[in-house]
Amino acid sequence: MATNYPTGLDNLANPASTDELDAPSHSQQHANANDAIEALEAKVGVNNSAVTTSLDYRVRQLETVPTYTNEMAQDAAGALFAHANHVNLTAVYDDTGNQVILTGVGGTANKISQEVLNNTGATIYKGQAVYAAGAVGASGQLRVSLSSNTTESTSSKTFGIMEDTVLDGAIGTVVTEGLLEGLDTSTANPGDPVWLGATPGQLIFGLANKPSAPNHLVFLGIVTRAQAQTGSIFVKVQNGFELDELHDVAISNKQNNQVIRYNSTTGQWTNQTIDNLFDPAGSAAAAQSAAASALASHESDTTNIHGIADTSLLATKAYADNAASAAAAAIVDAAPATLDTLNELAAAINDDASFASTVTTALGTKAPLASPTFTGIPVAPTAALNTDTTQIATTAFVIDQIDASVQPGALYQTTAPLNPEVGQIWIDSDDEVDVFDKNIIRRQTFTAVAEQDTFTTDVQFIPGYEQVFMNGILLLRGTDYTTPTEHTVVLAADATAGDIIDVLTVTNLNSVNTYTQAEINTLINANKYIDPLSISANTTLAAKKRYFVTSASALTLTLPASPALNDEIQILDASGNASTYNITVARNGNLINGNAGNLIIDNNGGWYTLLYTGSTYGWKVG
Repeated sequence: MATNYPTGLDNLANPASTDELDAPSHSQQHANANDAIEALEAKVGVNNSAVTTSLDYRVRQLETVPTYTNEMAQDAAGALFAHANHVNLTAVYDDTGNQVILTGVGGTANKISQEVLNNTGATIYKGQAVYAAGAVGASGQLRVSLSSNTTESTSSKTFGIMEDTVLDGAIGTVVTEGLLEGLDTSTANPGDPVWLGATPGQLIFGLANKPSAPNHLVFLGIVTRAQAQTGSIFVKVQNGFELDELHDVAISNKQNNQVIRYNSTTGQWTNQTIDNLFDPAGSAAAAQSAAASALASHESDTTNIHGIADTSLLATKAYADNAASAAAAAIVDAAPATLDTLNELAAAINDDASFASTVTTALGTKAPLASPTFTGIPVAPTAALNTDTTQIATTAFVIDQIDASVQPGALYQTTAPLNPEVGQIWIDSDDEVDVFDKNIIRRQTFTAVAEQDTFTTDVQFIPGYEQVFMNGILLLRGTDYTTPTEHTVVLAADATAGDIIDVLTVTNLNSVNTYTQAEINTLINANKYIDPLSISANTTLAAKKRYFVTSASALTLTLPASPALNDEIQILDASGNASTYNITVARNGNLINGNAGNLIIDNNGGWYTLLYTGSTYGWKVG
């Protein structure tokens, strides 16, 4: 028979003991049994069966692909929660209890923000202040425009600062309260208030820049970090009120020159005109009318002078003229004719209403007679040659005196002098002579042109007995230059236009009172030494100093105003708390790393070396 298995169960009837052997027939019984066995084999399948419906195939699949247990599912869910990117909460997976424990950090969010639409027709940039300009249809999504403190409409609805740059027609985020980072706050100090500026979207910092009338006062927040690119502000918008927006002020029909006056009956301040303020009953108008009437009667009185009956008490014109002349004579006294009027006196002091202040200021620029200090290039008369007094010696006098003086000069002797003078040169010669031969010791100066390397002397010299200087630096013979002829010096590297080349030629030269190598090394070490100083307060820095900062508060270190080329200063955060108490290095008019901004040291234990390279790049920080 055809079995129902495996899609259904078969109902195979067993023969009864009373059944005939052929009911069912013997062949039918075997056929039923064989069909059932074949169906079972097909369902179970042979070893390594490829039939996907067989039990053998499915069991092997279970053996090779692990069963996804509840524990595996719990571990997977726990891994999704237990990461470090949650904001203001931590998530810990308890594998034993099969649970995720969520814990709030601080219990508060670090900022509140709002998605808004920019449809101003231009890009709105990160860090610009915006106000609510409307909403988008039924969605209620806010539209924003750049805020300005110049009008009520652009300032009163200011509600936050842009967290990102938003193109026209795009959606962006406004921080309405909380920490906003990644801003340029380099012109501020930590703790400075942030105000809305007059330029659309502008932020201004500090109490010194607080807006005043007629501009509107809108407080935007507090600077929490002052940096050029990583600055931050804690946003907390507070909008200033107009006078007539206060609950106890009732102003209507405003007019010029009005004042506000408190009314205890209504409990409000109201605007009033000056007349009503000082004369609420209107009596001032009556007094004004009476005065006008009295004045009219005086003008019509032909008998008396404005109602005065006794005219003998009045001064005559002659009396008044005499009195005025006497008073004028007393004022002029014996003054010269060119200074006997106020106009002439004013002209004499150049019509200067602040003449006393001008004279005081001018005197302040003059050096005192006792121990004067001069600036600039002072000029004085040049004394005659050989003058021996306390008169000031000008540079011209000194040069003339030196030129006229007798110098020790050079000695040409067969032996060294027994009592040499300081600066004297002894030339070992075959003959003892008293006349100085300029061709034995000669210095010739050249001003190089661009890429010049060869310099020819006027006088022949002995190669190997010369010294060559470039810009005052002694060059090394054979390395920095060669002397191929008795008149020629050839540099190893081309000179730059303007370089000064000095060629000193000598023969059998000996000298006295010179420095030894050890003495020169001592002088070099003394000049290159960096002097250490420990500081904990605002300080103006000096070159060749190493400053150890031990402050427990923020401080400012001011660089020298007029540094010299190659000046070096070292700064070390010795206390190791610069991230908490920033160290501001004020540039004092010079660039730092080529930029017109101060250096902020905010890393603990930082060690900085500042080397002055000139006005183009200023101080280089290493």
